[in-house]
Parts: sequence; structure tokens; C-alpha cells
Amino acid sequence: MNSHNDHKSVSNRNGTTRNHSPFGYPDYWDKIHTEFGKQLAIIQELFTLCDESIREAEIQATEKIQMVVCSLTRATRAGASEAIILCGNGCGAGAMKIVRGMYESAWTSEYLRRNPSEVQDYLEFGKVIAWNRVRFSQKHRLDQIPKETVEQVKDAFETTNKQSKRGDGRVRQQWSKKSIRKIAESVGREEQYELPYSIACSIHHGNLEGILAYFDCSNEEAMPSPPPSLAWVKQALLAAHGNLYYAVDTLNKCCNLEFQQRIEGARQQYIDVWSSRGIKAEN
Repeated sequence: MNSHNDHKSVSNRNGTTRNHSPFGYPDYWDKIHTEFGKQLAIIQELFTLCDESIREAEIQATEKIQMVVCSLTRATRAGASEAIILCGNGCGAGAMKIVRGMYESAWTSEYLRRNPSEVQDYLEFGKVIAWNRVRFSQKHRLDQIPKETVEQVKDAFETTNKQSKRGDGRVRQQWSKKSIRKIAESVGREEQYELPYSIACSIHHGNLEGILAYFDCSNEEAMPSPPPSLAWVKQALLAAHGNLYYAVDTLNKCCNLEFQQRIEGARQQYIDVWSSRGIKAEN
């Protein structure tokens, strides 16, 4: 099996040959397709629908909320691509780290769709982030930031609306007063927050639960289970599929697109293709 340390000769278009280290585990691809070929085909169809929806939304979007939701949908779509690349190479635990971000971008998108009056808070917080970056860079002398840039970022920060500040006048460290848990609950995704998202967070943060994701605990003794393997691939693909569908549905509703019939078809495909494996898809 090829690993990241194996070298392979590759011929370029001009006929010259160079040695390359292959990225991933190509000898494992057939195994993933055998296990999840139907699911991958349906996800690919959803990618097509997502891309069409984004293109149409970018043409029609005139309001800030529509533009923000469109951008968040792009982020969710990119996460799905990244997760599938990792799953395809038997790196399911790594893919779970990616789908954690997909949950957050998809939930935030739906939350803002339902609460468009808060979209300005979301945008305003960008000024806070930029000013924090500038101050840190200055403190540690990481970059020689032009004076005019510093002044521009500072001036923008000082115009930050009051909603970005806490009761004591200090600037919040997140764009919303609500935690990501509260945002998930407010859009009806509390079950996803409590289990798949929470597990993805554990893997990301490296607590004991997360570390055990890299071990085979099916027997009495925990044995290391490095990639490539099927571990967590199913869970990551399911989460990527569900979040992508959810994000596309939000985009279509927010921008009043005419894809709703296809969206409903994508939802049914999502349910059916995972039900065929005895798995209840996330609603």
C-alpha cells in the first residue's frame, strides 16, 4: 500500500519524469467506493445542486442577509469537499474535524436566515477580529504593518456597534450573544449538537474521547488504528451529507430560489441512501 512516504514516478505532459510522494492512500480508494459508493454518488448530485444554487443566489442576492448566507453556504460546501477527500483516503477521524466546522457554518446560516436583524452583528465582528490581529502582530512584532493600515483597522474597530460589547463595555469574543449550543437549539439542531457535533469537538480538541477515535476499542484491549481505515468514515460522510443538504435548503429559502422541488428530492435521497444501510439520517 502506498503511504505518504512512498515515492512514485510521474510523467508530465512534456514527457519528463519526476518523483512524487502520493497524497493520501490511493490503494484504499476502491475499498471506500465499495463500502460507500451509493452515498458518494448521491452526495455528488447534491454538490451539483449546491453549485447551481450558489450561482443563482449570487446573481439574485441584493440584501446583506442573502450575501452572508451565500458565503456561509460556500464554506459548508468547501467543508463537504474536504471531508470527502479525507474519507476517501480512510481518514475518517480527520474528516470529523472538518464536519465540526460544517455544523457551525450551516447552523449559523440558518440562524441568520431566521434572525436577519442580527446579520449586522455578524459583519461588525469582523472589525473586532481584524483589530485583535493587528494588536497581536504589533505586540509580538510579527509583521511590519503600514501605519495607514493600522489606523484604518483601528478606526473601523472604534465604529463597532454596541451589540458587539458586553454589559461591562468590553468587546465580546464571539459575534453573537448566544453560544453555538444556543444557536443550534434555536434552529432545532440540539440533537446534532449533543452527539455528532460534540464528538467532532472531542476529536478536534484531543480530549480522551477524541484520542480514542484513533484506537480500535472493539476488543478488550485498545489497539492503535491509524489511517487508512474505515473508522469514522461512515459518521463523517453522514454528517457531511446532512450539513450540505441543510445548507442548500437554507440558501434556497433565504434567496427565494426556484429549486425547492429538487431540494425536496435531495432530502428524500439523503434519507433513503442512508436508510439502506440501516442508518436514520439526521432530520
